Amino acid sequence: MGRIQVTYPFVFGGESGNHPASELDQNFDAVPDTGILTIRAAQLSGADYQVVTNDEYSFFVCKGTTDFQVIPPNSPATGFGFFVSNETTQDAGSPPPIAVTLCCTVYVGFTAYLNPTLVGNFPPFFFNVKGGLMQYDGNNWNLYPLFYASSGGGAIAQGSVNVLTGDTSVTITHGFNEAGLGVQLQAQWNTTIWLSAQTNTTATFDFSNPAPSNLTLKYYVIFP
Repeated sequence: MGRIQVTYPFVFGGESGNHPASELDQNFDAVPDTGILTIRAAQLSGADYQVVTNDEYSFFVCKGTTDFQVIPPNSPATGFGFFVSNETTQDAGSPPPIAVTLCCTVYVGFTAYLNPTLVGNFPPFFFNVKGGLMQYDGNNWNLYPLFYASSGGGAIAQGSVNVLTGDTSVTITHGFNEAGLGVQLQAQWNTTIWLSAQTNTTATFDFSNPAPSNLTLKYYVIFP
């Protein structure tokens, strides 16, 4: 059970007769404190898990060495939610990280993803997402990314571009189609690089010295 919600009538001041404090003290545990919220952390590994309504507000820590699915309930109450995170990326010396599939159509912002996996990318703003809050709004499941597999994963995307011997410029097509993105290119020889042109989906860099050989260069797209 992920959540305990308690409601009860306030009867001690309204009932007839005496209400000695000693009697209340003897059975004080019978009176619940209103507003207590209990959050459960559960470890999942190796087998698909069907989330049930009693799992509301649970936190699922995904571990193990085998890919599996987390299956949300179909049309739960509006506002139903739970947390999930793929933690296999932090196990030093462990086998390669697993893929945890959210088995449903999930919206991140206004974009729908069918059966997305964690760790996963949800451009243009969220990359290397290992988990977050899953919440049902009455019509759709929404993922609100909260946890990342590496620092800065929510702001930077990495790619690569090829240059040929003698090239004095290169155009990067990152394809994110968003204005105001920062793009950085890393050279592998003694040269000065400057940004000579940019669109919402491309960035062109010029070199003061031509490329000495065929090279694959890393670039980074930085989201505001």
